[in-house]
Amino acid sequence: MIEENTTSTVVDSTPTKMKYKLICASKCKKFALEFAKANRAKEFTRVSEDFLISCEVALKQHIQGRIKMHPSKGKTLM
Repeated sequence: MIEENTTSTVVDSTPTKMKYKLICASKCKKFALEFAKANRAKEFTRVSEDFLISCEVALKQHIQGRIKMHPSKGKTLM
């Protein structure tokens, strides 16, 4: 006889704000909206969380790339 597991898993779907480790979200939003205003025909009024996450990822990859290409001698990252 096969016994079925009848317990269900409840997934919390309430939106939560992500805390960014490397970027300041408010300054990133401000810069993006100012740049868009100066360089785009249509004015943008909001910045999505996905946009900020991609900025966080891009900065992390940039830092890792700079460290990997830096010579291993010395004490200062340039």
